[in-house]
Amino acid sequence: MHCSSADALFISRCTVHQQMHCSSADALFISRCTVHQQMHCSSADALFISRCTVHQQMHCSSADALFISRCTVHQQMHCSSADALFISRCTVHQQMHCSSADALFISRCTVHQQMHCSSADALFISRCTVHQQMHCSSADALFISRCTVHQQMHCSSADALFISRCTVHQQMHCSSADALFISRCTVHQQMHCSSADALFISRCTVHQQMHCSSADALFISRCTVHQQMRLSLFSISSCFPLIRNQQLHCDFKFSCFFNFKYCSFQLLGNAFGCFWVLRDYEFIVFPDQMLNPRGHTEDWSSFRVEIYGQVMFDAIFFEIFVRWEVQILLRD
Repeated sequence: MHCSSADALFISRCTVHQQMHCSSADALFISRCTVHQQMHCSSADALFISRCTVHQQMHCSSADALFISRCTVHQQMHCSSADALFISRCTVHQQMHCSSADALFISRCTVHQQMHCSSADALFISRCTVHQQMHCSSADALFISRCTVHQQMHCSSADALFISRCTVHQQMHCSSADALFISRCTVHQQMHCSSADALFISRCTVHQQMHCSSADALFISRCTVHQQMRLSLFSISSCFPLIRNQQLHCDFKFSCFFNFKYCSFQLLGNAFGCFWVLRDYEFIVFPDQMLNPRGHTEDWSSFRVEIYGQVMFDAIFFEIFVRWEVQILLRD
């Protein structure tokens, strides 16, 4: 007697008292539910889950998507994107807060783990839990299967995590991870290098290299970098003008002869017997050989230096396995 749309009083088994407050009486089609349950539904047209009570359905924001028959509507009814609730084995309570539910495709992971992932589309490491992945800045690069994602997840440039034998925890603070190419060195040693691209002396530890002012000059492969790391390009560029001017390119074995004048070097020493640095016309070629310890002389002295790796003087590269035989003129 108070029905807003009396034309819809078609459910014979329901009393009109039940129908008379329904907002959309036309949709009162679920015969097994009482109209008291139906009469407050915001979108009664979608009340199609026969096994759920309408009390459960009646507060759903997008009832049209209530298609997971095994889940209760109470679980579904707060989902932001209910259309994507397609993981049948997960409860909707887990799914219902996912920012990009469409990407919940890792069947073995619980949605509770997935539901806070910034780029869930990249959760492709099946053996890792999504809880580990879910804070990764560039999850697309999580490609080191043997490393846990917890290690990877704070890497600034995860794309370069390519040293399989090193843990990502070591790599994850590297300023230029792209240069982490010395497989035998730990990344913890590399990770503070100012110019990691020059870490090319495979037999030296990176801990020795990592404080070098001009890592490009680390060219004496058998010498420790601790000895090399105070060697700057100023002495090379000022004392070797012929190299820079003639644009010499040396590949494999090569012999060069140069004259040195007015050059100041410093001997740092090396147990391997190959590190050569001069200071005030004083130099040592090998630990057991002293030539012209002090003063000025008109004698020529020569010694040999073998170089492995890459050497760069300004824009001039000397490729691997270069062998020098240098003559030095010790006079003003």
